[in-house]
Amino acid sequence: VLAAVVAENRLALLRTQEAVPQVGSRTGSETQLGHDYRWREQIRFIAGNDLMALEVTVLADGSETELAHLTAFRKVD
Repeated sequence: VLAAVVAENRLALLRTQEAVPQVGSRTGSETQLGHDYRWREQIRFIAGNDLMALEVTVLADGSETELAHLTAFRKVD
């Protein structure tokens, strides 16, 4: 559940920030209730329309075990 909260937090930031997110990958970490998680974001344009795909994967800290994966979309103005 906490890993899903991390993924939702990252997507909320990507979807609501004023500047359009840069295409590509980035990584980071977040702590929720004393538990450390790593996240990976993949941002890409969707060909043929004005949408970006925003994918977030959350991993257990120190492991490659995927705990949550969410995808959202953002309109590009």
